[in-house]
Amino acid sequence: MRILPTGDNYTGHWLNEKKHGQGTYKWLLGNKYEGEWLNDMRHGKGTFTWADGDQYIGNFVMNKRHGDGKYIWTNGDVYEGDWYQNMKYGRGVFTQASGDSYEGDWLQDQKHGQGVFSWKDGNRYVGNWEKDKKHGQGVYWWHSGNRYEGLWVDDVRKGYGVYTWKTGDCYEGDWVNNMK
Repeated sequence: MRILPTGDNYTGHWLNEKKHGQGTYKWLLGNKYEGEWLNDMRHGKGTFTWADGDQYIGNFVMNKRHGDGKYIWTNGDVYEGDWYQNMKYGRGVFTQASGDSYEGDWLQDQKHGQGVFSWKDGNRYVGNWEKDKKHGQGVYWWHSGNRYEGLWVDDVRKGYGVYTWKTGDCYEGDWVNNMK
């Protein structure tokens, strides 16, 4: 083990006085990284645990979460999927401790592209997302049995859509700010 001038310590392989290969780095403030190093950077497979208990298990590239990985928050939320430079990016599943979940495309830490959001109460949305909001074509099912299929803009029904009640009655036409 080598104690650094900052009070942090590192146990593992070195190459040319740089962390390189397998090793464990412990910060004085409580964070810890166990995994692969390349030229003094977290690079390859590893586990980063924050002092507050949050944890990331997966791939790193040049000190950043990058590639496949799983992030577990202390509140019980979990994201498992693709990462790009520390952001959710690509395909992934985010499951909240509350029981709500989203499976689909991500761009810069936001739901963006095709995805499915399921609420613990049974409501469900399948369709397009943009910047974390329902946007574009999508279908929303309520646990009551009602259903809306049509256009969304910034999380509200806007444009052409069909709302079908569980009785089979329906409204087909234009929507503005969730109103027919």
